[in-house]
Amino acid sequence: KLRVERTKWVNPDICVFTHIGPNHMDMHKSIQNLIWAKSSVVEGLRDDGIIIINKDMKYFDELLEAIQKRKQNIKYLTFGSNSNCDGYLIEANFIKETLGWEVKAKILDEEIQYFLPLIQSHLPLASISVLLTAKYLNFDIQKIAKEYESLLPYDTMGKMMIVHKPEGDILFYDQSRRGSVDGMRAAFKDLSQINPKGKIVALLGGVSFKKDSKWVKEAHLE
Repeated sequence: KLRVERTKWVNPDICVFTHIGPNHMDMHKSIQNLIWAKSSVVEGLRDDGIIIINKDMKYFDELLEAIQKRKQNIKYLTFGSNSNCDGYLIEANFIKETLGWEVKAKILDEEIQYFLPLIQSHLPLASISVLLTAKYLNFDIQKIAKEYESLLPYDTMGKMMIVHKPEGDILFYDQSRRGSVDGMRAAFKDLSQINPKGKIVALLGGVSFKKDSKWVKEAHLE
């Protein structure tokens, strides 16, 4: 109830859904409950508002169904790696030398190429959601994409630092803010893009909550 009231305080014009995964399961108990909770943001969406949603996500159909139950006849745009999406990720190539992605995309009727100076594997697709939103609002997406080149990661995104030593460089990848199983998988996928030479040392934590639960124990085991 509080979540629905909160979205009505904001009254957004646009709601963007980038991803849904099994996080905060100690609170939600099931993925169905989580999807229903996430869909609540559209309760306060203005009558002429729109949602932008990741069609590549595993729970796309379930999320869209939940959204449409909350708000009928809702207008939406999709982004993903399929050519029938409104924001289409044509290709993304990781450049090891610059630790970033060369991205080619089509945003509605406009093709665009740009560079993302970050290693995270999910970012090329996530960047499409920003450009699709900007295009819908009639901004110059060529200019916006150019500004990606100076993008710095937030702490929660994971930071890559290079420590220079006489015997060689050390790459230090900090993903300490992502303790979920999906976050761990994503971090190792990022590292596989770099394919570093020499020794790899991983310091792993885990999921922790004030109250233990069946889901927490299963996550630790996995």
